Amino acid sequence: MGIRQDLHPIESNGKNVLPPPCYSMSKDEKKKLCRWLLNLKVPDGHSSNISQCVIVGETKISGMKTHDCHVFLERLLPLIVREMLPRHVSDAVIELCIHNLDEIHRLEFVGWFNQRITQLYKEGQVCKLMLSLARGPEKRATYYPGYNVNGFRFDIINQDETRKTQINGVVVKWEIQTEEVSYYGRNKDIVELCYTVGNKVVLFDCDWFDTSREGRGYKRDRYEIVTVNIKRKLNTQDTFVLACQANQVYYTKGLLDNSWNAVNEIKPRNLYEMPVDGEPYQEETQFNSTNVNKEGNENEEDEIDSSRVEADAMIVE
Repeated sequence: MGIRQDLHPIESNGKNVLPPPCYSMSKDEKKKLCRWLLNLKVPDGHSSNISQCVIVGETKISGMKTHDCHVFLERLLPLIVREMLPRHVSDAVIELCIHNLDEIHRLEFVGWFNQRITQLYKEGQVCKLMLSLARGPEKRATYYPGYNVNGFRFDIINQDETRKTQINGVVVKWEIQTEEVSYYGRNKDIVELCYTVGNKVVLFDCDWFDTSREGRGYKRDRYEIVTVNIKRKLNTQDTFVLACQANQVYYTKGLLDNSWNAVNEIKPRNLYEMPVDGEPYQEETQFNSTNVNKEGNENEEDEIDSSRVEADAMIVE
């Protein structure tokens, strides 16, 4: 097939020799790995004694239990390959380990948390409120067509379709690696979950627009105006946010392309930003202005077209 020619058999002294692939380890590296596992110490209950499964002389690992295999693949393997294998190989292996770990965490954390908190509650180390949270909400939920929070009135999409107003737009802002990231969407369901001791939590189930890639899902121009492509949705299974995390926006369709909508953030009614220090009345105040970077020389105005070919000309009699 003509691919991976560096792995094709090489004829040497009348024999075909297979070159070692990039993910293989030398015998010395295998022995070093076995000695590392032999001397490995972990907290009590983290795993069984993996050192008993190691045979240094034969460079073999055998007899590990299922849980030990999970620990090895998810916790230990990334530490091993990052030092012993080439960068492009270790990156792929570590990414796979982390992905699997996140998936297992998503599937198993709720059950583990319930068991752990139940045990701590029996020992008197946590309160009844924590036990209620660990056991999860009741199986029934209450749905609302609208909800007031953070000074805003939110309605679901179906409610807005019959009105002249638009109050289903949602924005949630997160700090990711010291950078603020905004997620824009529309509220499709408002759900209230109840817990056993009377606690309640309200969630917004939203259709989120794709803000993961600038240019395809969203744009930000030189005036800091954000537009989102309403035809591109964010690829996520986690569509719920706490109602208290949401602020309100509304979307305006583009004049030339309706698939691109401008995002307009608003403030709650009756909310006033009072200055901390009083300013003299006669002091000069610079009102909202936008600085636009203008490239080119100072005589660029002479090169700007004063007429527009797209518009109809005016006939003067």
